[in-house]
Amino acid sequence: MLLPISAYAATLRRPVTTTDGTTEVAAILVVASAALAEKSTFQNAQQKIAPHELRAALKFVVPALVILPLLPRRLWIGVLLFSGLNCAGCIARRMIGETRGLAITG
Repeated sequence: MLLPISAYAATLRRPVTTTDGTTEVAAILVVASAALAEKSTFQNAQQKIAPHELRAALKFVVPALVILPLLPRRLWIGVLLFSGLNCAGCIARRMIGETRGLAITG
C-alpha cells in the first residue's frame, strides 16, 4: 500500500504534472480487497482492537488518503504529522500503558 502512496507523493513533486490520484486510490483498493479476502486474520485482529481504537485509526487514515491530498503540500504535511503523533500515542498507550505511553509519545 505504501508504493501507490509514495508514487503519488513523487508525482506531486513534479512541477508541470497534473494529478488526480485515481490510479493510486484504485491500487490501494485492490490491495485492501485482497487483504480482506484473508478474513480469519482480520477477524482475529478485530477481536483484539477496541471500537474506540478503530475509530482513532480511521480518523488518521481517511484524512491522510482522501482529504489531505487536496490541501496545499505544507499544510498537508503538518496535519499528517499531528495526526500521526496522535495515532502513535494511542498505540503507545495500548502497548506500554496509559502513563508511560503518553510520556514516550510526548
